[in-house]
Amino acid sequence: MTTPFLKKRGFTIVEVMICIFIIGILTVATAYGYGAWRHSVVDKEAKNDLQQVIASMKSSRNWSDSGSYPTAIPSSFESSNDIDVEYAIGDSSGYCISATGKTFSDIIYHVDTRSQGNEQIESGKC
Repeated sequence: MTTPFLKKRGFTIVEVMICIFIIGILTVATAYGYGAWRHSVVDKEAKNDLQQVIASMKSSRNWSDSGSYPTAIPSSFESSNDIDVEYAIGDSSGYCISATGKTFSDIIYHVDTRSQGNEQIESGKC
C-alpha cells in the first residue's frame, strides 16, 4: 500500500511578511489619528476653561460689594485635568488669565480684559 502524498500546510514567509507590513501601517495610522484627536480635545478644553473662568470672574464681580474683579481666580473655578490656568496680572478693573496645555505645550490661550474690557480668547500668553 502506498502512502498518500502529504501536503504541507501553513503560510509562506512572503504571506507572513505582507500581513505584518499591513498591521504595521494600520498601527501607525491609528496612533497618528489618536494623537491628532487628543490634541484637538486639549485645545477645546483650554478654550472652554477660559470661557468658564470668564464667567466665574464676572460672577465674582457681580457679587462683590465694590463691583470690581477679584485679584485671583475664584475658588469656585476648577480647571480641566490637562490644562493649567494661571492668573497672570490684573487689578479691580481687569485681568489677564492664561490657559496652557499640560501634555501639549503648544496649546496656549489667554483672555485680557485690562485695556478695553474685551473678553475674546486669543492665542499666546498674557
